[in-house]
Amino acid sequence: MLVPFTLCLAAVQAQSIQVLSEFRRVDAKGAIVKADEGGKPREILSPGLMRNTFYSLRVVVDPPKGKWFQFEIAQNPEGLGVTVYKELPGTQGRLEKVAMPVHKIGERLEVYWLDLWIPPRAPVRRIRIEAQLHDGEGWRIAPMEVRVLKGIAPQPKRAGAQLPAWADSADAPARQAMREFVCDEVPKPALPGLTVSALVRRNAMQDVAIARALQLQWGRTKLQEAMVKAAGGEDPGAWCGARRHESADGPEWYLRVRDFLYREASR
Repeated sequence: MLVPFTLCLAAVQAQSIQVLSEFRRVDAKGAIVKADEGGKPREILSPGLMRNTFYSLRVVVDPPKGKWFQFEIAQNPEGLGVTVYKELPGTQGRLEKVAMPVHKIGERLEVYWLDLWIPPRAPVRRIRIEAQLHDGEGWRIAPMEVRVLKGIAPQPKRAGAQLPAWADSADAPARQAMREFVCDEVPKPALPGLTVSALVRRNAMQDVAIARALQLQWGRTKLQEAMVKAAGGEDPGAWCGARRHESADGPEWYLRVRDFLYREASR
């Protein structure tokens, strides 16, 4: 669900700005890293987002080299919290908060992590979000329309955990969180940090909180089965027995689980 332009697996050199899901990392040339290559990247045109949650995207900016450029995130109407971090290259996903708009001389391709916060009392409506780049000649815009759903997510647990290795695919922290709910796994505790993996886990723990609320209606066993089915698995036992599984959606298989939870919690 994304902007009306093609997301290329090879590189993003054809366009100056591009938006990807949190599960697609890119290298210094804009190519999706090998660990995250599986499947076709999801187009994010009109995502439905629950209230009281964060929603994260990756914005790839290829600015004009040696010239001033401006990068901005705009919304209409106002109503969502917007925080932008820069992914620091060569640091295994460390993030640094940046003031918006970004206005500087372009040196190399840059990757930004866009955190949208949907307040618990946000009106149920549609909001246009645009990632905007002015390259000195004109604006390049990657738009989408966020649908604020009526569901309100419960507050998730904030306990830190030892995260999967950075070399694993980008879905690994989300898979870890899901396994804690479906497979009753207990992670090793660790202090949280400001990294891509930590925020992927944070987002998935929001989903776990939603699942815990839904099981009051569904029953734990039925809900576990439905989540595993959304993940592309056959049954919880087989899914929990496999340390990882291949999916036609690549690392974005997890988005199907989130879609299922949001849909059921917003009925």
